[in-house]
Amino acid sequence: MLDGDVDYTLNISPYKPDTQYNISYIFDTSASMDAGELQAAKDAYTDLTNYFIDNEIAENINFGVVQFSRNATPYFNLSANEAICIRAGDSR
Repeated sequence: MLDGDVDYTLNISPYKPDTQYNISYIFDTSASMDAGELQAAKDAYTDLTNYFIDNEIAENINFGVVQFSRNATPYFNLSANEAICIRAGDSR
């Protein structure tokens, strides 16, 4: 993944528009991840979130973002755009 060569397929089967889904992204922001690796992971999650938005699935998803280093910082019940903003707001 970290070489930028990621290809993924997402299947929510059977996808039901009236069903609420929960998706959480978990990020290790400790020193074990260098800045480039962390950015690659965040870019991949932004691409995936935008996929949900573009395919009109995002409105049926409660997003969560958990960033951890020494302590975990959880953010729950986010919209897709809020989840992307949490990612962008990471100071690392």
